[in-house]
Amino acid sequence: MPDPDELLTSKDVIKLKRCIYSLQRSHLPPVVTHNMVDDASDPILNQLRTVQLFNHRSDRVKVIFHPEFLSSTNPQIGRA
Repeated sequence: MPDPDELLTSKDVIKLKRCIYSLQRSHLPPVVTHNMVDDASDPILNQLRTVQLFNHRSDRVKVIFHPEFLSSTNPQIGRA
């Protein structure tokens, strides 16, 4: 009998768990990754609502919005 560690790597196990959990979900997946203080005034979320991108199973496009608040310490901005 093969050792279970030889059959699946830790990455494979994580992927498998994610697939199983996603099948168990009874509601739509979230569009935004963080709870926002005032999401009603966020222009990106308002536009997603306007065009009705809610991640329905039938939607051809799925959205994951990761709000990144820019600051001087953000490594994506770089230093001038």
